[in-house]
Amino acid sequence: MEDKALTAEKFTALSRGWSEHKYGDPAAFMKRRAALVRHWGTALRPGDRLLELGCGDGALSCLLAREGFEVTGVDISRGMIEEAQRRADREAVEVSFELADSDHFEVAEPYDGVVSFMGAFFTYLENPARFIETIQPFVRKKIILDWNFHSPCTFVEAAEMMRGAGLQRIEWRPWFVPYTTVAPPAARLRGWVEGRPNLSLLLLNLKRWHYTIYLKGENGEASVPARAGAGREQFHGNRLPGSFLQRSLVKLGQVTR
Repeated sequence: MEDKALTAEKFTALSRGWSEHKYGDPAAFMKRRAALVRHWGTALRPGDRLLELGCGDGALSCLLAREGFEVTGVDISRGMIEEAQRRADREAVEVSFELADSDHFEVAEPYDGVVSFMGAFFTYLENPARFIETIQPFVRKKIILDWNFHSPCTFVEAAEMMRGAGLQRIEWRPWFVPYTTVAPPAARLRGWVEGRPNLSLLLLNLKRWHYTIYLKGENGEASVPARAGAGREQFHGNRLPGSFLQRSLVKLGQVTR
């Protein structure tokens, strides 16, 4: 695992204009990610409290704040937090940003949802299972975490960490990531491919598109159903541990990463 200080320095050096450089269409990308946060599984509503771990330059946190959520964003990189605060000031939204290592971030108040994207959670946390166990009692509705092929555990092991902490309705789904070097796939095509896990995992292994896998777990007491979809897209997950073919494709991706 990469030294935490080196990780912070690396992302600080890349922080200025991060989203604009990383994504082909950052506004559309974050809008779709926000829709996933709201509509996958138990619904989140404006006014709910959200915690984003590994918030980067605050693009998602600021968008969710504009949509009416009370958001706290946490990142280990001072440069990213400074960039996130500049974004919040520029967009005139209120977000609480904190410079912290997620492994040592103390949660003392409840959140309706906890999310972590940026390829960070199962890759950079030293003890993700302990963190999930610690935060689960403070989560009213759901947790969405990202896993990728650089994560030291398999995505099935990641799901078991969530289940072991008491989360229910564990699901996974692929997520295509349009970078500036790759034209984003059309929305209907992207949704169609993501809805076919075997095909998605095969494309992942072919490295034609960059993407990651998201894992969702819900509080057993949560009972607010999500609407059928967000706009024209629906966000459904896949059961775990998945078929033998799916597990084999994930294992192949880890070997060839």
